[in-house]
Amino acid sequence: MNGAQACLAAAQGEEEGEDKGRDAPPPPPGGQANDPDQDAAIRPARDAKNKGGLSAGEAEALVELGNSVGVPSNGPESHPDRPYTDPHIHVGPVDHIPVK
Repeated sequence: MNGAQACLAAAQGEEEGEDKGRDAPPPPPGGQANDPDQDAAIRPARDAKNKGGLSAGEAEALVELGNSVGVPSNGPESHPDRPYTDPHIHVGPVDHIPVK
């Protein structure tokens, strides 16, 4: 587990190396399965979205982690001219993860 992953795991209350029995994210439609490092970025993104979001620091770390392992990630951003105006990030297939 690298530093960014450990930071995200700690922020989510997980111990290093603990998996909590979660399955890896499914492969993208019509695409190749993610490698373990990419799953390590996508899984906390899904968890954060389901839990209502991340702090600004956690969001920055997760975007950095995603980009470092080849998962398209960006933000924080907002779209004042579109329906989703609250600050959020995107990590791979997980869109609009709120930033608190």
